[in-house]
Amino acid sequence: MSTPVESFATVTARTQEAATTALRAWSDGLQTFAGSLSGSESALPDVKVMAKQYFDATQQVLDMQRRFTEALFSAADTARTVSEQAVRATEHAANATQAATNGLADMAEGAGAQTRALARATKSATR
Repeated sequence: MSTPVESFATVTARTQEAATTALRAWSDGLQTFAGSLSGSESALPDVKVMAKQYFDATQQVLDMQRRFTEALFSAADTARTVSEQAVRATEHAANATQAATNGLADMAEGAGAQTRALARATKSATR
């Protein structure tokens, strides 16, 4: 399982790649437009194609932003889950430590009682 930081870095890299692709597509469209104008002054560029390219590039950027936001929320959920698990593990460890401490105290008390009984028995036997 990847860490939230690794997930965030992966999403960031993918977002940058997609943004670069979208901007290149837009740039290519503008170059095509500029080339069509410089070749002949009377030729009008296909504005429908330009509009489509513009909105396609804009949609790609918007889609990247959505994926980035969803990945960010997913990473936050993962971090929250990991934090909750760490809290539960810490609580279990604290409970186990308390139980062990109580067990040791009981053992010490039992050993003390046995020592006192042995001392009384020894004292009675030596009289």
